[in-house]
Amino acid sequence: MFIGTGVGFLLDSIFVIEEREIKIIKPYKISSLALMLVGATFVIGGVIYLVNPPLLRHIQEYLIAIGLIGFGLFIFVRGLEGWKSI
Repeated sequence: MFIGTGVGFLLDSIFVIEEREIKIIKPYKISSLALMLVGATFVIGGVIYLVNPPLLRHIQEYLIAIGLIGFGLFIFVRGLEGWKSI
């Protein structure tokens, strides 16, 4: 479950769909990098859950913190982009 969610975040930050064309872009925006951080955190948590579940209990707080930092950065940057467009 976590790996699929993480891959979804990663693909969402890399692929752009424009009028029936799918383009691969380099994530230059900080919001895309923040989504990649959240996706990588989900993938790492999912792999650790499959490989060594007891280890996940020890680093669970760190993974949650990294994910929340990435999500907060995403919201902050998207808010700044909206503020600049006014």
